[in-house]
Amino acid sequence: MNVQNVILWRKFFSGLAYTAMQSVFFVYLQQYKGFDTAKIACALSLLVFTSQAFSLFAGSWGDRFGRSRIMMLGALLDSIAYIILLLTDNYQWLYIATFLFGFGSTLFGTNARAFLLSHAGSEYATKTRAQGLFLRISSLASMVAPLLAFPFICFNKADWLIMLSCAIELSMFIFMLIATPKSQCANYKFERFSLTQITSVLSRRFVLAHLLLFIPLGLASSFYIIFPYIFTNLLDYSHLVPIAFFINNMIAVLLQPSFSKKVNLGVIKLSYVAPMLVISLFLTWIYVIENISLLTAFVYLVIFAIIGLFANTALANLLVRFDKGENQGVMFGMSKLVLSFTTALVMNAIPYMFLV
Repeated sequence: MNVQNVILWRKFFSGLAYTAMQSVFFVYLQQYKGFDTAKIACALSLLVFTSQAFSLFAGSWGDRFGRSRIMMLGALLDSIAYIILLLTDNYQWLYIATFLFGFGSTLFGTNARAFLLSHAGSEYATKTRAQGLFLRISSLASMVAPLLAFPFICFNKADWLIMLSCAIELSMFIFMLIATPKSQCANYKFERFSLTQITSVLSRRFVLAHLLLFIPLGLASSFYIIFPYIFTNLLDYSHLVPIAFFINNMIAVLLQPSFSKKVNLGVIKLSYVAPMLVISLFLTWIYVIENISLLTAFVYLVIFAIIGLFANTALANLLVRFDKGENQGVMFGMSKLVLSFTTALVMNAIPYMFLV
């Protein structure tokens, strides 16, 4: 089996286990481990921070020591994090586990995308198809995860779900060890990290693309804030929130292949399209607030999901355009690092712009 398929299989099952685990993370830590809400919130914030803040270093290490090695290190750290989560009753170890979750995910994810880009051939279409497939697999895992978690939640067996997620992650790590050719682990170039690697990535087009897309991308990341607010606070139909999540991921799974093929925008075209995306999201939001109903909420959900998918695909395809055949890990890491700050800015503004 080639490494590309190994990456995609691991991405699906690891994403499935991780998303299912997140659905019971709070309940498990509170009811089974006895942690208070403040410690759980701190652990979650640490997880989010580490999954973003170390992305540049993750990409640089992949370029320097070999992406297959760093991806397997990420899978190992994820496995260790699950084991600690199952065994510990100490909040210091809980923080270590969540740190390893975030660090492991960024080591694997950043280098997986860089590996797929560097091994997709020289044609633009094959590169965008590879990136689109990675995004589609991520959405598919997020879509299936609630179905996996549902029976465990119904029978109040959060600990069993954590055990299952741990078993899946350990199986995927062993699968990667067996299926990854040894030649891939030995194939790397040892280079010291330098600022020239960053400056080679930070072109004017790179910066402009992120400035144009950071609002629609930030809003897309706020899906899990905005729609629980709509269905819970505005409509009093909180039981429909999981259905909204499912529909969002289903739209991504169904439309990702055609979007990866057809969304082919340069920075100049994007300068016209990006403001239209933002205006569309705000105008439809105003209409929904004025005419709130289940119908308008689900129509807005579809519009929101399509625009978010369009923005994510546009950036992924632009990164393919920016590829110079080297430092791909640094490029993806820098992109994720920039978006971590801009997304945090947008998400903190959401309560003042949307949730009023």
